[in-house]
Amino acid sequence: MTAPHERPIPGPAADFAAMLSAELPVIETARLRLRAPRLSDFDTWAEIFTGPAGPDLGGPITRDAAKTELAATCGHRRLRGRGRGTG
Repeated sequence: MTAPHERPIPGPAADFAAMLSAELPVIETARLRLRAPRLSDFDTWAEIFTGPAGPDLGGPITRDAAKTELAATCGHRRLRGRGRGTG
């Protein structure tokens, strides 16, 4: 994490976010584990969107734009119950 908006900030908002994430199911198989995104996932998310796979995902985009994309994806899933672009 490099930019200030990428650092976790402890407090009531972080506690609330953790509570919301805890409400989401975790799905596991022998080879896969699906769970809610975390701020600690951002470096990998940004690497994907800013790297060679970026053009296949509508990019490549900047690290700041990747932060916005992650926030939009998480927010949309929470508000609509599904990911963006799924109808």
